[in-house]
Amino acid sequence: MAFARPTITQIYDRIVADMESRLTGSVTLLRRALLRVLAAVFAGAVHILYGYLTFISEQLFVDKAQREWLDRHGFIWGVDRKAAEFATGTFTFSGTPATGIPAGTRVARASDGVEYEVDSGGVVGGGGTVDLAATAVEAGVDGNMTDPAGVALVEPIAGITGVVLNGDFENGVDEEADDDYRARILFRIQEPPAGGTAADYVRWATEVPGVDKAWCHPNTPSPGQVTVSYLGTAGATTVEDYIGDRMPVTTDLTVVKLTGSAYILTLNIYMQVDPNTPEQQAAIEANLAAHFEAVAAPGATMYWSQIENAVATAGPVKFHIYALTGDVPATDPVTQDLLYSGFEYGVLGTVAYVDYP
Repeated sequence: MAFARPTITQIYDRIVADMESRLTGSVTLLRRALLRVLAAVFAGAVHILYGYLTFISEQLFVDKAQREWLDRHGFIWGVDRKAAEFATGTFTFSGTPATGIPAGTRVARASDGVEYEVDSGGVVGGGGTVDLAATAVEAGVDGNMTDPAGVALVEPIAGITGVVLNGDFENGVDEEADDDYRARILFRIQEPPAGGTAADYVRWATEVPGVDKAWCHPNTPSPGQVTVSYLGTAGATTVEDYIGDRMPVTTDLTVVKLTGSAYILTLNIYMQVDPNTPEQQAAIEANLAAHFEAVAAPGATMYWSQIENAVATAGPVKFHIYALTGDVPATDPVTQDLLYSGFEYGVLGTVAYVDYP
């Protein structure tokens, strides 16, 4: 029988009943009696203890553990939380030739004040500019930047008249979220290392910062070879090098980063729905997003019946899906499965709705 945490009212009633049986000879306490006040105080304290016991009991298991406790489980199983990564890029400084720019010079993004620090000093050349590599002061995706004109020196430097972004600042990655970290720990428990199984390649790939999901394709592109495909911001060379240090030495490895139109196929859906309300639309899109997250994989078939079921379980009175691709609705309802080949990966795009006539 599962343990049920008592409510504060139940605890209070038990304390009062105990006091009445032990102190007053089973005489009911008056409504404003001092013992009732004490019972309320004790009930509050005991209820807090029950809450702590409930919290502690959840921390014993990976699927419920929070933050520090989850890190402890990861340490026991040899799975480290992926640390945040710093965004890196290049700034172009303009000014008087021969003006020096020291290492550590800070540049701030105008929109929100995020700061970047020059890695190594430099000197403005005869053309009036110099390119210097820099790194975000704080790790995480907030350091990524594409606006070429949205930066300025934190402290002015005599002889420097301006600074702009040269290319993009990229590769900034947030610290691994609890749910993603939990999934990797559970994967380690449920799929223990086995000297180079498909699960091992998935584990190695997802250990790389910037890899969100990964798949292993044995005997691809030919017998005796292994291909790993993945989603994320990490570079394919980084992933390949990381796996290469851990895989069997006789394996021929290929790494495919799923990005761009050659791999990522966006699925737009057009449907009639009743009721066509914002709440109903949100429920449908939440179900579809959860379905894609659960079943989408490179080269996997997206079954029409599963898409239809995801919409149906969102609760509309009736619905009619007209198109699964493009912006122009078809005249007949869609009933075919979506067949992906190779490393094609289907993602949910926009969902457009119209009322029933």
